[in-house]
Amino acid sequence: MATDRLQAPGHRRSRRPCRLWDTRTSEPTLIADRALGDGHIGALDYTTDGTRLLVGERAGALYLIDAERLEPVTDPVRLAERMRWAFVASDQRTAFALTWDERFHVVNLEDARVLRSGEVGFHPTFAAFSPDGTRAAVAGLTGQVGVLDAATDEWVRPPVIGHKNTVWMIN
Repeated sequence: MATDRLQAPGHRRSRRPCRLWDTRTSEPTLIADRALGDGHIGALDYTTDGTRLLVGERAGALYLIDAERLEPVTDPVRLAERMRWAFVASDQRTAFALTWDERFHVVNLEDARVLRSGEVGFHPTFAAFSPDGTRAAVAGLTGQVGVLDAATDEWVRPPVIGHKNTVWMIN
């Protein structure tokens, strides 16, 4: 079960950037250890059923892997920009990636292709899909919070300053 596990990104020099731990015991036990690519991991997100894990390298590669064995289940999606954060939609086939250059990409994980791309208009720090997958909330480095329509990539309402500091998480 996904809630009983912890993923820890490793350092790129270790060549072990993704590790899966069982935290149900008094001493965490390493279950799997997998090198996926060459870059630093910047994003981790479980699919809603907990069977797969989205792993995003800062260099721009997105991997969908089996959450127990840490084996890739599809080809990676490679973005041209450096990735800041990525997360999986409730359909478990679509992911949303934020980049360091104020862009977003909606990707199909099964086909390993970018469906749509667009401008965020500020430096994004975090995002999350709504439970039904129709909207994506995006937070920014200087306190912005906005909601994008996942089908049209248009702002539902223009982003507002929701906090005087960086917003690091939306839940």
